[in-house]
Amino acid sequence: MHRVRLIVLLLLTLTSISLCPSTGLGAEWAKAMFKKTTFDFGVVARGAKAEHRFTFENIYLEDAHISSVRSSCGCTSTRYPENDIKTYKKADIVAKLDTRSFLGRKDATLTIVFDKPFAAEVALHIHCYIRSDVVFQPGVVQFGSVRRGKSAQRKTSISYAGRDNWKITSVTCANPSIKTNLVEASRFQGRVNYDLWLTLHGDASPGYIKDQAIIHTNDSDPSKSHIPLTVEGVVTDSLTVRPSPLTFGILTPGQSMTKNLVIRGHTPFKVTRIACNTADLAFKTPTDTKTFHVIPVTLRCPPSSGKIQDKITIQTDVPDTPASQIPIYAEVSE
Repeated sequence: MHRVRLIVLLLLTLTSISLCPSTGLGAEWAKAMFKKTTFDFGVVARGAKAEHRFTFENIYLEDAHISSVRSSCGCTSTRYPENDIKTYKKADIVAKLDTRSFLGRKDATLTIVFDKPFAAEVALHIHCYIRSDVVFQPGVVQFGSVRRGKSAQRKTSISYAGRDNWKITSVTCANPSIKTNLVEASRFQGRVNYDLWLTLHGDASPGYIKDQAIIHTNDSDPSKSHIPLTVEGVVTDSLTVRPSPLTFGILTPGQSMTKNLVIRGHTPFKVTRIACNTADLAFKTPTDTKTFHVIPVTLRCPPSSGKIQDKITIQTDVPDTPASQIPIYAEVSE
């Protein structure tokens, strides 16, 4: 279906070139991979970290290749982790604002140039207003790596220069595990300084944190009365098991394959039990105590075709830590 769609778009392109070279339909096949091509950062403070990911997916049977990415404004830089995008694979174009060297209203166009499977360009549009009178230091709250069940606290300073009666009225965050405490540090002749403390509580779920604390002010302009502050970090479990899920891919009937599971902890621990519902999987429970264990898992395929979906349950002696369950996937095909 997607192959047909791409061919149709190319036929439209050839027609447009012969009738009206300026229509630009040649980029439609590439633009169709992007759900959004415009992003407005709104108002950001000077020194604040501000970046956005334009996620796209190669929906075609042909592989796509990015030859270059350019920006129309020095206020916005880009990075893209990979040039080759395989069929049905997702990738990101990351746009990052330079909020220290540039101020005021900024508009940038990022041009993504594809040379495979066909030549095309996609324009991504960025809009923002960088305030010169409000400065965050640091411009992002970095909790770093925090163990599950533990709390962490970080501080950022907010400085303002302008009106004598300017103030921050409140600070909000959509993440219920992040609490804020705002303290006015000084106020003199139109210069105001605040200390903002952010606490990540121990009830935070494991995983990456990418949130915003919204600074609400008494600015009369509604578009400038709330300023985002990026909050980042990662909450780690007492144990991590990788890879999860464990995928063996496509195998033939009767074939055997072995892959390793790696279990890591913050302190030495012992694996007390490994269990699985199927006899197709074989493994050996380690007996030593250490901070990481490598467990070879062998899949012995049945003599007939079909899909294998199972899970391995791993129990350890780490206190207050539930058993880890790792999904197993494979397909047996002649």
